[in-house]
Amino acid sequence: MDSQNTQTVQYKHVSAKEKYCFGIGAIGKDAICNLVGAFLMLYFTDTLYLSPAFVGVLFFVARIWDAINDPMMGMIVDNTRTKYGKFRIWITVGTLVNSVFFILLFHSFHLSGTALYVYVALQALRDFPYRPLAFTSSTISIRQPARKIPMRRQATPSLPLRS
Repeated sequence: MDSQNTQTVQYKHVSAKEKYCFGIGAIGKDAICNLVGAFLMLYFTDTLYLSPAFVGVLFFVARIWDAINDPMMGMIVDNTRTKYGKFRIWITVGTLVNSVFFILLFHSFHLSGTALYVYVALQALRDFPYRPLAFTSSTISIRQPARKIPMRRQATPSLPLRS
């Protein structure tokens, strides 16, 4: 690496208060994600009596859709310019939309047959708008300078410490 292209990177110390605030802010989102992840398959198969094969394929397709959709949504967030910033509008809208869809997720509207399968498929393929925020250029960027990360020596069972 050329010495003329190196830049000094300064890190801001994150206080314990800031860490706790970020953690507490994620409790609601994580609770919903965990509830859906833990009980949705059981709800679909044991309550709505959908075919387990259909539900398994549906969850697989939903993860593939996430892999495609999350980077696209990250680009949309990156290109958002509002007076409130690029994240706040998506977090606000995402919270309201997810609240409605979460309630609808566990309501079948007495549908049956093909209509129920289509309704469940559309619900399962809807993505949580929070996850794409991890794919924005604010967190992943090729334009950031190379950083040296200090390594700490840690004792591990497989590797002995050497002086």
